[in-house]
Amino acid sequence: MEQTVEYAHATGALSGIWLLVAIPLASAAVLLLLGKRADKWGHWLGVLAVAASFVLGLVFFISLAGVDAEHRSAELSMWDFITVGGLHVDFGMLFDPLSGVFVLLITGVGSLIHLYAVGYMEHDSGRRKFFGYFNLFVAAMLLLVLGNNYVMLYFGWEGVGLASYLLISFWYNRPAAATAGKKAFLMNRVGDAGLVIGIFLMFATLGSTNFNDVFNGVGSLSAGTILILGLLLLLGAAGAGLCPKQHGHVAGFVSEFVLERVADRLRLAAGHVEATAGQVICLVHGDRPRQGDDSEPTREDPAAATPQEPG
Repeated sequence: MEQTVEYAHATGALSGIWLLVAIPLASAAVLLLLGKRADKWGHWLGVLAVAASFVLGLVFFISLAGVDAEHRSAELSMWDFITVGGLHVDFGMLFDPLSGVFVLLITGVGSLIHLYAVGYMEHDSGRRKFFGYFNLFVAAMLLLVLGNNYVMLYFGWEGVGLASYLLISFWYNRPAAATAGKKAFLMNRVGDAGLVIGIFLMFATLGSTNFNDVFNGVGSLSAGTILILGLLLLLGAAGAGLCPKQHGHVAGFVSEFVLERVADRLRLAAGHVEATAGQVICLVHGDRPRQGDDSEPTREDPAAATPQEPG
């Protein structure tokens, strides 16, 4: 008998998981809205914002140890986001071991890249704007991995696409950077099509886009519907993999999270064979796993969204 997926309500320290997204988002707003008035100190605000999110993420991750092992998670519903007819979507967040690992990866590596960029961008007049875009990128990544439903995941995905475009084409007066930014933006639309249609299909067949409702209800769907739903989500991940090299590592990172989140629940029911996240990711990236090699694929580094100045 398949176990029912249930998430515990966020209490105590875990009720502050919204701060993980709010801190870098607020920092991005300050850096972009204050303009040149923040040029002298804005880059340090950007570094501190991401570092603060890393510290909080570590605290929250450790706090999960105090949650019942059967429901080791913290779900926080903040407000009604979309209520139309039978569609009800909360603006909510979910902090569980999977999202916790990705939060630490995003903020930990992101903090180091922010710190490196302080010196790398030292003589660039747009350094403050660059850090504003970078903080926006981190906030979008965190929203993607912390959302408690597929609509929130989609909004995070769109934020990552926007921020990646702004970062890749930061030196927009250089043809190579401008072209790479446009390619990344356009290729993201391919992934959007699969993800959006997949979300529509979830609501049409299951009446919800929440992770727990989808995971608990997917077993009642026909084999054909499960296959189509899985392929649509795979299209979303594969669309990310079509992005240019400046965006490819971030795309792979996002693809891995989406597939990790759903792969243990979506089955190719015709053969009753579960597609593990690692196997699907190998297919997305065009790598065939060697026979007998069950090793986990290497995680991609989200740092690659940082634009590199052409020589």
